[in-house]
Amino acid sequence: MSTIMNFEYLINKENIDLSFNALHDGNIETLVEVLQKSTVLRELNLYSNRIALTDDDGNADAFANALAQNSTIRVLSLGSNMIAGEGTKRLANALKENTSLEELHLGDNYMGNDGARFMSDALAANASLRMIGFYGNNIGDEGAKCLAKSFQSNSTLNVVWIHENKIGDDGAQALAEALEDNDTIESMFVLGNSMSKKEENGIKAILADVNGRKKRANEEKEKPKALVVEVESAEKDEILSLKEEEIEKLKADLAESRKETEVAKAEVATAASASPSQEEEMTALRSEVAAKDEEIAALKSAFKNQMTAKDEEIAKLKTVYEAFNRKPEETMTTTLAEKMMTPAGEESGSEPALDQAPFEDTRDDELESEPLALTMVASTE
Repeated sequence: MSTIMNFEYLINKENIDLSFNALHDGNIETLVEVLQKSTVLRELNLYSNRIALTDDDGNADAFANALAQNSTIRVLSLGSNMIAGEGTKRLANALKENTSLEELHLGDNYMGNDGARFMSDALAANASLRMIGFYGNNIGDEGAKCLAKSFQSNSTLNVVWIHENKIGDDGAQALAEALEDNDTIESMFVLGNSMSKKEENGIKAILADVNGRKKRANEEKEKPKALVVEVESAEKDEILSLKEEEIEKLKADLAESRKETEVAKAEVATAASASPSQEEEMTALRSEVAAKDEEIAALKSAFKNQMTAKDEEIAKLKTVYEAFNRKPEETMTTTLAEKMMTPAGEESGSEPALDQAPFEDTRDDELESEPLALTMVASTE
């Protein structure tokens, strides 16, 4: 085992046979490295091991990636291993990228309908496989229908081994219909399924009609071209119709735009013709405003002058009032002195009357009458 799995031993071999070696996902590191680095490997036989490609230890993804990138391998056998849906999915993804593998054996695994569906996607994309074996994988009608769909588009497969599964009449009819339009599959083994003998013979009869299949295949190949031409023509007509509608709409928009332009021009002309009278009105308004401003200024000046005059008059009145308040005292003092210096009776040249007072003080009357006169003057002003 150690010699067989020695990298130096395997790296230069074109055909590597590791069948019946109890290989599993956990001990294929050396094999992965050979797939990654070999430039001469053509056939790899891993039949009857325990490889599942479930990636519990990381080797499954590494194996699938190495297979996808290898450009020399032509034949790979993984029959009688433990590959189920998850492992089939990894292989299918590798087949979408690999361009060298021509023969793939996956018989006696656990693909089921899910695995058939994954492989259907791979076969629709792969362009190098010539032979594929799905025998003994519990594939039923649903899985057969998925594979039949891929056979309609695949143009490289020549041999399909799908015997010893659980395909019934529905699945058999789907396979037969796919074969009618496929002229590259030359043999399909369907023994040991659940289909009737009639459906099995129908598949065989279609496979035998090589010329008819080729003719139908050519017709099918030509149909897409005619359909494309027809579709393109219809699309062109639709596009032209849409363009014509767009052109008519643009014309209508242009006509409307022209009308709006004419209306705008007329409004501008009307505004231009009315501008002299409007200018006169504005000039008159400006003159009126200027006159009002002058009138307001004159009123302000007159009011200011009146206020100044009033202030001066009030100042004069205050002066008179203050002077008047000082005069009674001076008059009283002078009168008393004169009275004391003048003998009785000399002032008038006659004896004073007995019933007349020799001195009559009139200041109270004057003091009472003068302020009243001042008050009246001030209120009149």
